Amino acid sequence: MSQYLLHRLALKNGTKAPEPPKEKKSIPKAKAPIKKEAPKRAKLNRQYRKEVKKAAEESNLCEVNSPECTGIMEGMNHIQKRSAKNLLVKKNLTRSCNACNGYIERHPKWAKENGHFISKFKDLESTIIASPKEDGVILIEKA
Repeated sequence: MSQYLLHRLALKNGTKAPEPPKEKKSIPKAKAPIKKEAPKRAKLNRQYRKEVKKAAEESNLCEVNSPECTGIMEGMNHIQKRSAKNLLVKKNLTRSCNACNGYIERHPKWAKENGHFISKFKDLESTIIASPKEDGVILIEKA
């Protein structure tokens, strides 16, 4: 018989006293959770929210005017996708309702044609936003 079976048999017959249970290892306390945003980004986001609030106070009308437009500004559309470099660039922001923002994401061709989207690979500074016309804003690239 194996050593283990002899040990179990001795316990069953009462010829050997059971060993005291081992102390359980304590689980170390969890460290603080990972922050949702870095301190640097949190600072930028606070400034961004102030800009959005200020823009809403100036005018609360949607500037995109997509086919699904509700007419009331609910946020800002980033003509060039949002990044730390262009988050606060006013030239990159237009007032927009959530319906228009969604429409721009779902219809990139329409957004490019109407000046509501620029590729992230193009330089925002080399693009001039002309005055708005009835059906949207025209983008003119510098030569």
